[in-house]
Amino acid sequence: MNTTPRAYDVLQNKRAASHLMRHAKPGARVAVGGMKFLPWWWGAPIKLITGYRTRHCLTTYRGLRAPCAPLLAYCPDLKVIEIFHLGTSYVAAGTVRAV
Repeated sequence: MNTTPRAYDVLQNKRAASHLMRHAKPGARVAVGGMKFLPWWWGAPIKLITGYRTRHCLTTYRGLRAPCAPLLAYCPDLKVIEIFHLGTSYVAAGTVRAV
């Protein structure tokens, strides 16, 4: 298993996300994209395939139901603007809030 941190892993680490967002000026636009898990009750088969295919890209599966949730503290207007790949991929955008 690859233990090199990926962008997703940075978002899931509060300390790393805080460090990253300290460098963003208020009003800066933020865009993130990546994979997400579907609800278990109807997306289990797709979730299993997605989990298997991304096993080398992530160091943790924690937070994949709402992968950009940690950014809401810094970008309260962050919204998913595009979902694709049967709902397993997303692009979100928002603005860094003034401190």
